[in-house]
Amino acid sequence: MYPLKPVITDDPTWKSVYDDDPESVNLTSACISPREAKGLLAEGAIFETVVLLNDAGEDLVEQIAPKGAEHPDLVTRVERLCLADRSPESVAFIHDYLKDQPMNCVFFGTGG
Repeated sequence: MYPLKPVITDDPTWKSVYDDDPESVNLTSACISPREAKGLLAEGAIFETVVLLNDAGEDLVEQIAPKGAEHPDLVTRVERLCLADRSPESVAFIHDYLKDQPMNCVFFGTGG
């Protein structure tokens, strides 16, 4: 099992502050390191939205959301945020940001 909306960071303090907030679990979100993200991608993980926090994980963007994808509407959304303050308010800001992101949806219908 892995987070669908990971926040990628190299900062262990961010990880503890973010992951300790119950809303992170409700959003299927958690902080992971770039190394963890790379491992999950190698195992076939597909993320809904990825937040690159303070430039961490920039080298993974092409793996996360490849250019020229067959179905560009279904590609993982990559967002970049720079937040120095590791406070509950900053965590809430990330949560609000993730909540405001539209979902990628595909609808299949049949005629009758």
